[in-house]
Amino acid sequence: MNILHRFTRKSLKENRSRTIVTIIGIVLSMALFTAVIEGAYSGQQFLVRSVIEQEGSWLLYESGLTGDQADAIRTLDGVADSASWQEVGWGEIGSSNEFKPYLRVVSVQPDIGELLAIHLIAGRMPEKEGEILLPTHLASNGDVRYQEGEELVVSLGQRVLKETGEELPAEVGYMCSETETFEEITDVREYHFTVVGFYSRLDVSVEKYECPGYTALTCAGGRGAYTTFYTLKHPESLKKWVENHEAFGSREVHDDLRRFYGVLSTDSYMMVLYGFAAVLVFLISFGSISLIYNSFSISVSERTRQFGILKSVGATNRQIRSSVYYEALVLAGIGIPIGLLAGCAGIGITLYLLRDAFTNVFYAGSTTQMRLVLHPVALLIAAAVCLVTTLISASIPARRAIRISPIDAIRQRDDVKLTRREVKTSPLTQKLFGFEGTMAAKNFRRNRRSYRSTVVSLFLSIVLFISASSFCAYLTDAVGTATGVTGETPDITYLLFSDENHTPDEVMDTLTGVGGLKSSMYMETKGERYLLPQDAVSPDFLEYEKENGHIMLNDMAEEYGIVAFLDDSFFREFCQANGLAVEDYFDRENPRAILLNQIKNWIYTEDGSKIVTYPFLDESAIPCEISVGDLGQDPGEMPEIIGTYAVGGIVTKPFYGQESGITLYYPRSMKERVLRDGDEEKLSANFYFQTTNHAKAYEDMKKALIAAGMETSSLYDRTADEEATRMLVMVVNVFSYGFIIIISLIAMANIFNTISTSVMLRRREFAMLRSIGMGNKGFRRMMTYECLIYGLKGIAWGLPASIAMTFVIWRIAEIGDERSFYIPWYSVAIAVGSVFLVVFITTLYAMKKLAKENTVDALKNENL
Repeated sequence: MNILHRFTRKSLKENRSRTIVTIIGIVLSMALFTAVIEGAYSGQQFLVRSVIEQEGSWLLYESGLTGDQADAIRTLDGVADSASWQEVGWGEIGSSNEFKPYLRVVSVQPDIGELLAIHLIAGRMPEKEGEILLPTHLASNGDVRYQEGEELVVSLGQRVLKETGEELPAEVGYMCSETETFEEITDVREYHFTVVGFYSRLDVSVEKYECPGYTALTCAGGRGAYTTFYTLKHPESLKKWVENHEAFGSREVHDDLRRFYGVLSTDSYMMVLYGFAAVLVFLISFGSISLIYNSFSISVSERTRQFGILKSVGATNRQIRSSVYYEALVLAGIGIPIGLLAGCAGIGITLYLLRDAFTNVFYAGSTTQMRLVLHPVALLIAAAVCLVTTLISASIPARRAIRISPIDAIRQRDDVKLTRREVKTSPLTQKLFGFEGTMAAKNFRRNRRSYRSTVVSLFLSIVLFISASSFCAYLTDAVGTATGVTGETPDITYLLFSDENHTPDEVMDTLTGVGGLKSSMYMETKGERYLLPQDAVSPDFLEYEKENGHIMLNDMAEEYGIVAFLDDSFFREFCQANGLAVEDYFDRENPRAILLNQIKNWIYTEDGSKIVTYPFLDESAIPCEISVGDLGQDPGEMPEIIGTYAVGGIVTKPFYGQESGITLYYPRSMKERVLRDGDEEKLSANFYFQTTNHAKAYEDMKKALIAAGMETSSLYDRTADEEATRMLVMVVNVFSYGFIIIISLIAMANIFNTISTSVMLRRREFAMLRSIGMGNKGFRRMMTYECLIYGLKGIAWGLPASIAMTFVIWRIAEIGDERSFYIPWYSVAIAVGSVFLVVFITTLYAMKKLAKENTVDALKNENL
């Protein structure tokens, strides 16, 4: 056995070119496996850290607990860490928000900040009894203002239903109607607090939007129910842990953290992610196995006669198989460690250089940076995958080596099997390429295994390159769709809700008082329930709505949207930009609207869900009238028709800054003519601003709103969001092109290894042709013909397979969002050109090397 191992090592040394190329293939494969696995793990850890920074590290919380139950949670098996707060009470605070009239005070444990994200804006956490930390939205949303150090006196008690005395939890909204309140505060006590600071509103998963109180934090005086936040020792086992542990109170799971910890989810974007990951692993394995397999296949072909001689002197099949596997282990032992280091270094440097690009991708103002996080198990998995890939690549040649009888191996009858018909060539070949072309054609038929091996290498290389390019193109599109904004957008937007105590003009005066604005405007909007006769609805609408289970109401199609009123000057620009006659929409006797005829909606099928875009109105129905139904009636029943809107034109792109959705646009001067009685008070306002410095303008606007006692939560820096989106797309492109480069290197190494070795194995054949008078010109003609055949055959097989693989990638991408199928033709052109270029360069390299050899010596040699 040791003799065979030494023989194998000697063979590897003598065939250095093939050995080096094979090691390079293993190094590239291992580097790619390592980069993908470590990059994915580092990305997962980045997402986890980002969520923890913004929302807290708690994985579950339970509310409505007794003190004993809160203590019991801490002792449950699998619980890693926990912290609680206790209700102090609810009290009237003088809020201007009719749906949020209370101050809700809770007493927190000192270590709660380790689990719950509390973002201090000013001051500090309460440290002793009588100190309180207030949320900033108490002022911006409730118009209640306190200064740091000021005393706050409030009467706090238990929030209960009037009729039953049942305690109401925080997630239940304010129980009232227009004329009556159904809840009250009981067991009231007066509390005196000193304000020690302010913090941003708690994450919505902790303080629900329905909560009728502003949550303030103190550190003593609790007398109500407990809420316990806790984490698990093994977050990935969350689902099983929840099934095995019944909740003491109302349990809530931290969905974002659950998802990023890897607990499986069935939402469409996660399905797209899993699908892309599967394609990525397939492409890497496909390329790696093809390269390494070809290397071992060539090695076995070279050593066929050696194996025959060894068998003839007593070597067993087991020893021959062991020799092939030993060669694989030696090469893997060299390539895997180098590839592991190269992969870690490559992904580590890439993540370091892109660390700032990730900062604001998921949360504005986040300080979490991307970095390489090594995972020993992940590295072992990458090494194991690469080793298994190498052994699988060696297994087929190993079986072929032991199947050949000693005599056939020595005479190499298995490599070349001929019949008279099989070496017959076309007269056209003789006419176009002469004797040299005929010899090349006969060689293809004579040595089918080498010919097939070369063509298969080219086929695999084309499929790998085009598939990798398609993968990257569709992945970039998916990221852009998931995070991008449609159409031209303003720098900053602000939304004034209809129930707020400020007019649009007051808000506009406040926001335009800051410097650095290039333009500003606002659009007033109101929600509507639109109804159209079935014959006026687009066929796409009927198809998609039917898939979603929607029904016609008395042969009327129903869709919710808005009516919007634009500043007259902006409305004129909007008309001109869409090729519509301006004068058609300023007739006060017959006001008409422009319809945004585009719906972007989720479609749910048996195969999953995705986003699709389709029109509402059949364009052939224009001009027409759209009926308006009563919003207060049951959506499943035919509503009372309370008005109509006349439609004079259609657009498919929304007004800048607005998302897709059915919208009727009017100039503001038509508002009084169009609105029904009582609709004026129901109008919300969307404000749009172009700035010279969006970040500074945003901060100045936020301060101005706070000073004016206006809500700040709907102020949105869209440019910052778009910059984060562009950075995310850039990151995806960097990784995508890096992946394409490595896959391309694997493909080129595959071609080089196969063709150069194939040519070198024919050194004796070429020496014989020289000996009968074939010169350099003849050799060039013969090899040119061979290169053309190799390239054309590889392309003929590779392009259909590449298109099929691109189709699979498109189907995966379409799970998340409807998109058109396309093929990256630039990649096809590059692949076709590169195939011929690499084939010719490799062949010239091998021929140049052979030209240096002595013809007589080459004729004497039986093998390499």
